[in-house]
Parts: sequence; structure tokens; C-alpha cells
Amino acid sequence: MESLCLGKHVWAISNKKDNLWVKWVNSVYIKQCSWWNYEAHANASWYWTRIVQTKNKLKQVFTEFEFQAFQYNIAETYSKLRLKSEGLWPYALIWDSFCTPKHRVISWLDVRLRLPTKDRLIRFAVVKSSVCMICEDYDETHSHLFFSYCNSRKVKEEMSKLLGWNMRSQDLVCLVKGLKNRRVTQGRKKVYMSTIAALVYFIWQSRNSVLWEHKLPTV
Repeated sequence: MESLCLGKHVWAISNKKDNLWVKWVNSVYIKQCSWWNYEAHANASWYWTRIVQTKNKLKQVFTEFEFQAFQYNIAETYSKLRLKSEGLWPYALIWDSFCTPKHRVISWLDVRLRLPTKDRLIRFAVVKSSVCMICEDYDETHSHLFFSYCNSRKVKEEMSKLLGWNMRSQDLVCLVKGLKNRRVTQGRKKVYMSTIAALVYFIWQSRNSVLWEHKLPTV
């Protein structure tokens, strides 16, 4: 949603709005380049880089002419981007309205390996050890936390029995891909996906509770 808000700036630049900020970015960053084909330099500020990334995302659903003629609206832009993503196998099922919204978000971050697990946090010196604080035996990775850790594995096994689906994958991406190709009704796939998303969400919440007790970063 943050990137969609930044889309207003992309639209203002594209339409050459007569304001001081647009004149400034044209003078400092874009200069004589084509805005629609512009790429941010490595030394650009993080905020400007995010705006350029947003522009590149909008290029997936708009031509330059269409975007200039479009009266920018966050809801409409979100709908266009969502329709575009429906053909990408992980997102169509995860972002289905059958799943609880907060479950969708955590599952999407897990698919993208963007949850701040300790194996990621240690790279930025946020924590001193990557060892899982729940089992204290293995590094805390996405695969370990959601599928290999003994308690999460047991829950997954019980879910498999309940749903009549042998979930062998140790990775959410492979699990969703297998679900996509499974020969069951679309309604059953939605039930499976909403159950998996709930499992991922509550495991993550349990993990955060442990870290909160030790005053470590959570999300």
C-alpha cells in the first residue's frame, strides 16, 4: 500500500505537474532522461529509489500514455496490479479473499522470504545469534520455523490428516505450487490455502511472543 501512495508522485512527474518538487527532481535526478525509462543511480536516496521502483511496478499494468491519461486513484491501481498478479501461481491463492487479510500478508512475506527471521536479522547485526529461540537447536530460517521445527511439523501433520492432503513440502512456495497443480475443486483449494495461511500466521505470532519476552525485534 505504501508503494501505491508513492504512485501519486510517479503520476505527478509523468504529467509534468507545475510544482516545486517536480521541478526539483527533474533538475537533480531525471534531467534530460525519459522518466518512463529512467532508472535510479546506485547513490540515489532510498526514498527516490522507492519512487522509481514504484514507477517500474506501475509499468507492468500501464503504458506511458495510459498512465498520463489516468486520473491516479489508489483503489483502481491496486485492482489493476492484483489482476496482473493473478496469473502468478503463489499470489493468486494467497491473496484470495477467502484467506483472512492478516494471514495473507504474513504468508506473502514468507513466500518472498521477507519475514525478519533471525538468519536475516544477523546479517544486519540486529541480533547476535541466528539460533532458533524456540527449539535452541537449529538456525531460525523460514523453512525451519514453519515446517521443520518439531511443533510446527506436528501441527502440519495433523492438518494433513484433517484435510486429507499429504503436505510433504518443507517450503511454502513449493507447498502452494503443489496446491495449485492439485486436482481438486477450486473451493477446496481455497480451504486448503486459508488453513495453511492460518498455520503460518499463528506460528509467526508464537515466535514473536518468545522474542518479545527476550526483548528482541519482532514484526
